[in-house]
Amino acid sequence: MVDFVKFDVLEEDVPLNLRVNPLLTFTRPIDPTTGELKEGSTMLEANYQNMRFRLYDSGRLQVSGSVHKYANLGVHNYDLFGYARLLKVLKEFKDNFGFDLKKCNLSNIEFGFNLIPPIDATPLVDGLMLHRSAPFLKFSIPDACYRQAAYDNHFVKAYDKYIQYVGKIGCNVLTQIFRFELKFTEMRSMNRVRKAKTVKIGIKTLADLKDKSKLRAGLELVKEAWEDVKLFDPTLRKNELTSHQKNKKVLQWSNVNWWVELSSSMKSQEKIKMEKAFKDHSENVKEQIAVLMENMVNELLEVDTEAKEVSKKHFAKDLRRVINDEFCAPDEGVFVNRFTKDLRRTSEKAFTKDLRSSYIVRKPLFDTSLICRHFSLTELVDLKPEKRPRIERKNRGFITRQFLDSLGHYPNTQNQNVA
Repeated sequence: MVDFVKFDVLEEDVPLNLRVNPLLTFTRPIDPTTGELKEGSTMLEANYQNMRFRLYDSGRLQVSGSVHKYANLGVHNYDLFGYARLLKVLKEFKDNFGFDLKKCNLSNIEFGFNLIPPIDATPLVDGLMLHRSAPFLKFSIPDACYRQAAYDNHFVKAYDKYIQYVGKIGCNVLTQIFRFELKFTEMRSMNRVRKAKTVKIGIKTLADLKDKSKLRAGLELVKEAWEDVKLFDPTLRKNELTSHQKNKKVLQWSNVNWWVELSSSMKSQEKIKMEKAFKDHSENVKEQIAVLMENMVNELLEVDTEAKEVSKKHFAKDLRRVINDEFCAPDEGVFVNRFTKDLRRTSEKAFTKDLRSSYIVRKPLFDTSLICRHFSLTELVDLKPEKRPRIERKNRGFITRQFLDSLGHYPNTQNQNVA
């Protein structure tokens, strides 16, 4: 949903104790080429969980970074980051740093979707030709596939998040992730981009990010931006095309430069022809992505993601039932235990035994309410037998409580999981 933000706090609104906050260590910026303090620097800098704090000599404060990464301890932003997690981040900004959210004036913001695409994310990103008339240009980012269409005050961006994070320390991405987002470098540009020009998004401060209607409007902008892209579908079945389409149109439709040189009217005509061919002779990936976005809006804006009391007697049964009914891809290895990777084929008795003999690590992957519709999707990682903790028989009746504590989502627990 929301990722990168940049906001300013006026001198009179900067928290008085910010300079001595134990979470922040302010220093003068270092010149990366010389390793010395930058000459003429007019600010102090501090970093905390991917958020950069710049305190200028004038007294003004500027904070920038990914609130999504902040929620994941500054490590990654490939999972789902919904409304409930955003509220937690905003609360931490207020509690940890003393910010008055109404006085944190936004100047940049990103809205987007992290999706599990119907095809690999890299060919999907590479298939993006234009957004309206702006070409998707490929940028070199270490270990990433990234394209961007640029305008004066906003950008349309697409990533392969899987190759960006797979194998990285602290990351456990297990499936393809396609990221599509809008970045606004002027807040008023959000109103101009929208097709319904009379509708104003009205996001000006961090406090506005608590308003679900405004967040929904931001996500609608992303959906509309996806409608306006010209995507060369990698699943096109060329053997079904006419000779003219195979020998000429395919080469043209997959060429960014060809699209750029067309007039506006010709772009529209060719887009209609291309999408007609893809509808008839491909998996129509663009439409599938549009459906995924539509379905994800409500999921991202869900409020109730906190754990609730669950009967010890029915916990394992409910967990299996939810996985049976709703978890559509167990073979992707999200749930791993000692006896089986496919919990749908595990009996209730065997599953309960596995749960007791497994070491549970808190590694939320996707903020979707799968476990009894109240818990974040969490990996069960089995350690070597000699390192597996023993659970005395007399304590096994409390396995549910231990499991919930390990997730960090049990009511009133001291082991809260910030991710």
